[in-house]
Amino acid sequence: MLLQSRFIWRCSKTQSADSQKLYALYISPANFRHVATPLYINPSTRSLPVRFTLSRALQAAALAELLTTSSTISADSLIRDADGAFSALSTLLGDEEWFFGAEQPGLFDASVFAYTYLLIDGIEWRDDLLRKTLEEYQNLVEHKDRIGQKSYNIDNCARTHRDKE
Repeated sequence: MLLQSRFIWRCSKTQSADSQKLYALYISPANFRHVATPLYINPSTRSLPVRFTLSRALQAAALAELLTTSSTISADSLIRDADGAFSALSTLLGDEEWFFGAEQPGLFDASVFAYTYLLIDGIEWRDDLLRKTLEEYQNLVEHKDRIGQKSYNIDNCARTHRDKE
């Protein structure tokens, strides 16, 4: 029973982080214009009316998904929930090099890397509160760096755009 309740708690924390990611990418006006539009809208068509329609459809789908977990959407609440998810991951990793004390990175490490790399280095966010929240957990940042170096030979090169700020 205790294992099941921990699993449910972790799943709910992961859903919170996913909700914040949906908000950051599709609902935040600055990120939607700077990130989602060039990635998803502009390549699909040159027609301005179609781009407008696609933009609204993407935002409506994200909003509908967010409303399945809560009747109201608050950026502050989503950030608090994401912070809770990051805290849980940070506690789970602890001082270990890899999750669960493994000698080599496993599937869970790769899943966490996919998320943390995207938030910290993969996209230049305009509204970067989610990135800043994640960066408060130094062991998760270092974990991302270890996997990036070990598996992809990434040596913090994508951080350079923020280091100049």
